Amino acid sequence: MKQFDYLEFDNDVWYFDQKKYTKEEALAIYNEESGLDPATLDDVKEGQVCWFPKREGYPDGCYSDVTHETNRVTGEKRTYKKAFSVWVI
Repeated sequence: MKQFDYLEFDNDVWYFDQKKYTKEEALAIYNEESGLDPATLDDVKEGQVCWFPKREGYPDGCYSDVTHETNRVTGEKRTYKKAFSVWVI
């Protein structure tokens, strides 16, 4: 079971669980807590995040953005059955 509300990833990109936050709520939290330049609703995009219990460089596991992941052989979009929708800012 996932334990995810919102999280800032290593690259200063923030992810908010769409089931817990509206687009407007995510934007308000980002603008209040990020310390970065304020964003607008146009900056809020949709994405997908998945928990990986083992990932290179993260021995305790990590959440990872899988929005644009593709199969290395076929080039087709990969899907993860435990991925969930997020707002990305």
